[in-house]
Amino acid sequence: MTRTKIFFKNLIIFGISFFIILISSDLFVVFAQTDVDVKEIATARTEKHVSFFTPPILMIPAPDFNFEKTDFGYADKNKKITIEATQLHLPYKTLLDEFNVNTLKKVGLELKSKTDFLWNKTSATLLKVFQAGEYSVIGKWVLLLDKGEKSWMISSSYDSKNQDHAAALLEMIKSAYWEENEQREQLDEFHTVKIDIDKRDIKFAGISQGASVYTKDGNLPTKSSDGALFVISKSKNIHNITSNRYLPYAKEKIKSIEPDKKLNIVTENSVTIDGLQGIEIVADVKKDNSEEDGLLFLTMLFDNKNIHTFVGIAKKDVANNLELFHSLCLSYKQDA
Repeated sequence: MTRTKIFFKNLIIFGISFFIILISSDLFVVFAQTDVDVKEIATARTEKHVSFFTPPILMIPAPDFNFEKTDFGYADKNKKITIEATQLHLPYKTLLDEFNVNTLKKVGLELKSKTDFLWNKTSATLLKVFQAGEYSVIGKWVLLLDKGEKSWMISSSYDSKNQDHAAALLEMIKSAYWEENEQREQLDEFHTVKIDIDKRDIKFAGISQGASVYTKDGNLPTKSSDGALFVISKSKNIHNITSNRYLPYAKEKIKSIEPDKKLNIVTENSVTIDGLQGIEIVADVKKDNSEEDGLLFLTMLFDNKNIHTFVGIAKKDVANNLELFHSLCLSYKQDA
């Protein structure tokens, strides 16, 4: 599987619905005329700017959207829109080289427009992408920002038929502001290893929206042939989920990870890990062709204050990856 396919997979999942994450080739020689004619943008911070993401990016929220925080960004579930930001351990130039017409077509993506410019003195590229889903065509605005050896990516999704939502999300993205001299290398310092990866076929790849992301090659997006991705996140148990609601809550969560895919739940088990009770769900991701079904793995552990969530995704080699994801969960330590 190419890096582009894994890259956009991560967009869909952690958009989604990081992970991770995420979810993911050469540029078109000729692009469609861009919807955005601005070649240089210099935004000023105002009292309306809000901090949305782990990367230090501020935006002015669209007034008609009712955003709620998700595992990987924000969403207005009624309007079916999402917006999120991720730091990628990939240089900007390398990231741009990941786009070419043939590869995008293979994964069902159509690049509608592309603009290169300076944004707050930072090299940036804005892409408009369409993706055919099971029930509708999804529109995406994707902004890529050059941060040296790393890149920032802002992505949003909407129903491609709703031009009002497309325009509102674009205005939000165009309001993006960050301090050029603000260094965020300390992002990696937030990562504390809470699973045992020693002698296991997995490496720490980075932080996405506060979640720790692991891949087999340590890259995000991953270059591994099976596209395996493992994400650990922690959120507040604001709904006070009790033991009688663990299973229905986890079943709703796994459906939201890949909402446009057909899932076949294989197992549902109660688990206890490091003194925390929870649920483990294993599902096949059904495909319409003759390819091997993919794997979606979810474990959720609960305490009075927090929900500890583990998501494993693999495009193939299901048996070995299931064993890997299961063993990683069992090694989890809250106070590592």
